[in-house]
Amino acid sequence: CDTSDTRCAKHSHDGAGHPSEGETEPVNVPLQGRLRVATRRADPFVIRVAYPERAIRTVLQHLISIFSLLVPVVLFVAFGGGWVMAGVILRPIDNITEMADRISAQNLSERIPERKTDDELARLIATMNGMIARLQASFDQIKQFSMNVAHELKTPLPSIKGFVETLLDGAVEEPEHARRFLGIIVRHADRLNAIIDDLLNLSRIEQDSEHGRLHTEQAALLQVLQAAMQVCAVKATEKAIAVELECEPAAGARLNPALVEQAVVNLVDNAIK
Repeated sequence: CDTSDTRCAKHSHDGAGHPSEGETEPVNVPLQGRLRVATRRADPFVIRVAYPERAIRTVLQHLISIFSLLVPVVLFVAFGGGWVMAGVILRPIDNITEMADRISAQNLSERIPERKTDDELARLIATMNGMIARLQASFDQIKQFSMNVAHELKTPLPSIKGFVETLLDGAVEEPEHARRFLGIIVRHADRLNAIIDDLLNLSRIEQDSEHGRLHTEQAALLQVLQAAMQVCAVKATEKAIAVELECEPAAGARLNPALVEQAVVNLVDNAIK
């Protein structure tokens, strides 16, 4: 329309606070209702396009209705799907936990079933099975060690008991027999004492090894073996046993001389007995 037309002029805006070109504004039109009007100026004309707000509101209401129905459905599906997926993902972990709880010192031979996949759970199961295998080996060593200790302790005790009972039955009144029986009892007591010392030394060695406190040094093997032979020489002479030592003078190793000497003494002493 021409800008000189009063019908257009009364709807034009050119002052501060009015919408600028390209913006829309609501306008009430009789019999038409509320319209949304967009203005475009192209001198000497002003172009205006109007669109009824009723249609926009109808579309918005439809969108609100659709979203009101879809949002709860989407949330329900998302929550349900997440719950199912979480169950699928966590079920193997629950199986691992259940199986690990069933494994104890009495059934260390059992293992967690391994997965045929190369993922974190498969590596976790392999690690746990390896740990259980190491525990089983440790328990087997402890059982074998306990049996050996029980056997070593049990061997001299019946002899000591038998000789004591013989002495109580009257042999103590015969000096020759009493002296011989008491000598045997002393030897068995010494053997028990040596076994206990070995156990204490073994325990100390294991503790020092676990804490990294086991002292080692570069030493000549010949000197360590000669010291052990000197300790065993008296018993060997008493039983007329010749003990020969063969070792290269230059042979050496990084070791704990006291512990190696004690180990050699125990071996030779058992051989002499």
